[in-house]
Amino acid sequence: MMWKVGDVRIARILESEGPWDGTILLPDATPENLAREKDWLYPTFCDAAGRVRMSIHAFVVESRGTRIVVDTCIGNDKVRS
Repeated sequence: MMWKVGDVRIARILESEGPWDGTILLPDATPENLAREKDWLYPTFCDAAGRVRMSIHAFVVESRGTRIVVDTCIGNDKVRS
């Protein structure tokens, strides 16, 4: 996915995505609480099992010959050297 804002290009670098237990990041995102909001959450933001659909990614911003990596540092706990 890429966006252009004026002379600036922004690219999304996907690290991982999928439905996860929402309480990992959002303590109140229990299946019971999510079920109460199912009219607008399902199926776009939650799966049938009550897991939250989320993606983890970084961004690359390019402008005037400069490239900047914006990493949210959420990651998926991969071992890196």
